[in-house]
Amino acid sequence: MEIVPTHLELTSTILAQRAATRERYREIMDAPEVVGRENLAFALALRFDLPADRAVSLLSGAPPDLRAVNDVLGWVETVPRQPEMETVQ
Repeated sequence: MEIVPTHLELTSTILAQRAATRERYREIMDAPEVVGRENLAFALALRFDLPADRAVSLLSGAPPDLRAVNDVLGWVETVPRQPEMETVQ
């Protein structure tokens, strides 16, 4: 028997994922470590493979002279990617 989710279930799942993404973004951008490092915090927030606590930890350990966008993006790209979660069907 195949289970087919209804539109309401799919919508509910999408809305829950969007809410979780907004909350993660808020956790990163509201951290005290962000002060003076807004560009770096934003770039880390775009790395969806990083949990919020890891992104904040990276913020506190980042070199203090990362100001220019190219420097920020270059540094963020050196952060190892988290392994993708296995999809279970």
